[in-house]
Amino acid sequence: GVEAVKAFYPTGSYSTSDHGHGKPACAAYMPHKSKDATYSFEVFFPKNFDWVKGGKLPGLQGGEDHCSGGDRDAKSSSCWSVRVMWRAKGDAEAYMYVPDPQGQGLCGEASADCDEEFGVSVDRGVLKFIAGQWNKVSLTVRTNQGGSKGYMKLEINGKSIERNNVIYSKEGKLGVNSASFQTFFGGGSKYFAVKNPAGDSAYFRGFNI
Repeated sequence: GVEAVKAFYPTGSYSTSDHGHGKPACAAYMPHKSKDATYSFEVFFPKNFDWVKGGKLPGLQGGEDHCSGGDRDAKSSSCWSVRVMWRAKGDAEAYMYVPDPQGQGLCGEASADCDEEFGVSVDRGVLKFIAGQWNKVSLTVRTNQGGSKGYMKLEINGKSIERNNVIYSKEGKLGVNSASFQTFFGGGSKYFAVKNPAGDSAYFRGFNI
């Protein structure tokens, strides 16, 4: 059989919890800065997986490391990130840390939830994860360069969402630096915490950049 990586989420853990050690993290860095990249992998959630309110999955980033959380605008000149996220009942979305404001191109759309403090939630629930089977995921990013707008496409199990109007950096100078592997429940509040008394697990395989 094909080997897979197991991620274990301990009971009560979430993004910022004291025992949120269910956060395996590593990154594959590009040999040179690229203006675009596609990151694909497969993820398996067991049938009894409790989605709770949501959690983070791997994604792409550019600029400085650790571009997530907090004030989007304060980091807009130094980094950006796009991660895959699951929500309640297996709903999926693209979750982006990009400069604020994005303008009507991205944040003017009803299906994009732009939070000044946190990230941009794109097309929540249009795509779905299915528990009990391998889910094929592909994330493509093309950063804005000069006066052009950037691009994002997320495909799960053959169905996709995309945006042609993303500003990844105000100066238009940031490319794609790395593909990250990090996964955890959250959200930064206890309402996202793992509820299963035995903890929960997900499995990953087929990484390709």
